[in-house]
Amino acid sequence: MADKRGGPSSPVGEDAPSIPNVRENFVRMLTIGDLSTEMDAAAGTPTSPPAPPAPSRPPVPPPAVDEKKKKVPAKNPAKSPRGGGLAAMMAEKKRQKEAAEAAGTFDAASRSEKDPEMTLATMVPGVSTYEDLDKQFAVREEALARGNFGVVFEGVRRPEGDAADASFADTMAGPGARSLERVAVKRMRKMTRANVAAIAREVDVMGRLRGHAGLVQLISAFEDDTDVSLVLEFVPGGDLLKTIAASSAPYTEADARNMAKQLLGALAHMHKCRVAHLDLKPENLMCAGKYDLTIKVTDFGVSKVRQ
Repeated sequence: MADKRGGPSSPVGEDAPSIPNVRENFVRMLTIGDLSTEMDAAAGTPTSPPAPPAPSRPPVPPPAVDEKKKKVPAKNPAKSPRGGGLAAMMAEKKRQKEAAEAAGTFDAASRSEKDPEMTLATMVPGVSTYEDLDKQFAVREEALARGNFGVVFEGVRRPEGDAADASFADTMAGPGARSLERVAVKRMRKMTRANVAAIAREVDVMGRLRGHAGLVQLISAFEDDTDVSLVLEFVPGGDLLKTIAASSAPYTEADARNMAKQLLGALAHMHKCRVAHLDLKPENLMCAGKYDLTIKVTDFGVSKVRQ
């Protein structure tokens, strides 16, 4: 007889294991363990002795740590010189300084008296005091422009008989105001010896470059214990970059050629005086008027004199 899969049927007899016995042996194998060992023991077959347990190995010590190469934990960024600690310290120092200035306790006056390197008049000739500035010029309170190293104000030369304490508005309201000489006053703060030395170099450079139409002229210099003011030639057109950006007229090749000619003439005079500007850019070229591209070189703060 064939089974359902088509193969020869399994013989059914006394020696054939029954289904309950197969199930029982399978459960015993899972629950008891090695069924073959029990079968060998029942048949009298000698079994091999159990394997001795593996000898235990001594624990491996951890690798030695080199103290020199030991990783240092990261510093607290709030206390690190490169983190917020330095910035917070500088901000606090600035706040204390501003508070001291507001309270009238800033020691710049005494510092200038004791340290001649903080006094511009000891470095370059012809520097006057702020009292002379007020007598000679009336300065508008509103800033005309602000830069990285100073603030520029508009001013006029006072007419004869004008009081030193008269405001800019009062001076401009007087007779003949339209004919007054207009000036630009560049005010810079005395902060460090290096800062004052840089201002002195700028005054010295501009003194060497007097008399050329293509260079903004220095009229005079003034100082007090905390500030320096340079009175400069006033150029009403503003810098070249803003003039071109604000103009609706096209910027032609002829315009560029004309300005290049002016700039080369100014540079030739500077180099003849052994002065290198070192910061030429459209922002440092002033225009004579809104629609007048006659230019003048300005801002000699980083210029150097070659001896």
